[in-house]
Amino acid sequence: MKKTFLSVIFCVLATMGLVAKDFNDAQLALRLGIVEFLSEEGFQPKIDRDGDVRFKYKDVSHYFIINEDWDEGPFLVTLYLGFSYDDNIYTRENLERCIPLESKYKVVKLFCMETSYSYRSDVFCKDAEVLKSTFYSLLTEINAMREEVNLTVNSGLSEIGLDADQDEVFRKAMEYYNDDNYDKSYPLFKHLAENGYAPAYGYMGLAYELGEGTSRDDEQMEAYFIRAIDNGSYWCAYRLGNYYYEKGDYDAAMDNYLKCGANENGFQSDALYKAGKMYEDGVGRSKDLARAVTCYKKSVQHSSMLGCDARLALMRLGEQAEAKEDFVEATKGMLAGMTPEEMYEEGERYEYGLGGRDVSLTKAYAYFKAAADKGNAEAMNKMGEIYVSKFYPFHDKSKSDKYYSKALKTYKKQADTDGNACYEIGYMYQNGHGVDKDLEKAKYYYREGALLGDNNAAWRLGLIYKDEMEYEDAYNFLLKAADGGQGMAMFELAKLFENGLGTSYNKEKAIEWYKKCAESNYRASDDAKEALERLGVEGY
Repeated sequence: MKKTFLSVIFCVLATMGLVAKDFNDAQLALRLGIVEFLSEEGFQPKIDRDGDVRFKYKDVSHYFIINEDWDEGPFLVTLYLGFSYDDNIYTRENLERCIPLESKYKVVKLFCMETSYSYRSDVFCKDAEVLKSTFYSLLTEINAMREEVNLTVNSGLSEIGLDADQDEVFRKAMEYYNDDNYDKSYPLFKHLAENGYAPAYGYMGLAYELGEGTSRDDEQMEAYFIRAIDNGSYWCAYRLGNYYYEKGDYDAAMDNYLKCGANENGFQSDALYKAGKMYEDGVGRSKDLARAVTCYKKSVQHSSMLGCDARLALMRLGEQAEAKEDFVEATKGMLAGMTPEEMYEEGERYEYGLGGRDVSLTKAYAYFKAAADKGNAEAMNKMGEIYVSKFYPFHDKSKSDKYYSKALKTYKKQADTDGNACYEIGYMYQNGHGVDKDLEKAKYYYREGALLGDNNAAWRLGLIYKDEMEYEDAYNFLLKAADGGQGMAMFELAKLFENGLGTSYNKEKAIEWYKKCAESNYRASDDAKEALERLGVEGY
């Protein structure tokens, strides 16, 4: 190390002999002291022809500039970083808008000149000893400000303006966030949070929890989530509950789950389920099935999924989320101005939590029954399903069969001209809904439906032929359904091309149909994406 340092000093003296003939002993000693210190710290400093000490940190050139007008100390020493503007985002206008950021930093200033900008941090010192004690704090401070300025410019905040309307900045941040552009959303959330904009606290917590635009930091995550919860963002209590649960702090986990569950937010159902599971399993507290059931039932009330975890847990415990007496007919006010078709559609919204609403089987039942009583065949079919469904408390096959029979009669009246009616009849015969299972009748009605243009009927018939290893017929009907936009048929057709069943092996065609399926909203889309990955296709 000593040999290396002496080599550096020799080079320095040689350089200074060329460019610093007028330096007095004090000025020279200060420069050599800085070089000695930086060399010992592994920075490999150099002195340029202006007498400035240059070193690199994080691949960026830093300079110590010593004021040459003073013959003796204390000298003004400036830690300096300089950059040129560009024509894109690092413009003079954008950088000048960042000057207010320097108020957060005690010893750093941002200067915007005609063609360049710089960061400067000044310190007075008679010799290098003072600089040694402050060096790392200066280095940290000047680079922290540079990083914040870069984040501000790259996020677009400098263009929006540091004093812009906070709601507008938040809207922009959410736009970036929803596009997974965390490098731009994080600086905006950070700016908002530091200026007391409460809705940003939760997203700062997420950023530190998941490393979205910044490094993961549990301490920062916890602090921001707590601030968010204190300001009414109760969804953060669910995230914080999960964090405490993983740490084994079950009391804190339960407190946060219950706090989240007691207030309306997007994680309310999930939080209540987690609390119920802790009670059921006796995790961090005594097992209490009564409290578990209570939490599960509340969770179900706030869920937008029919088969949510809490409902399945209740079924596992022999409990029903709703009692039979809760299921009553719709009132006149509920049905005012609605057609039977609209009643059925409203029932679907409540059963499957469509349109952002919570699942309510009691309301779904009321609308379905009203539509069925008005002669809607789909609703009759649904009522047949309801009376034997595991999700409803009836389990009454006789009532189920009665509704299925009514639906079958209605569909048969429509079968000559309605492909969907044929499909529904075929499905009833295939699955024994209100009738004895009869695959031949199912195939007959599916074929009739396919000929009338029903893609679902063509898909179902194609599946039957595939199971029967009648691959040519399977191919023909699956192609018909896929051409009509049936996503499940697209997936099955792709498999036929991939395996050369019912048609020639054709990898390109298989990929084509897997892609179409992957881009659809059908449940086979995830399987199609896996198939594409298996076939070496990226981007899905």
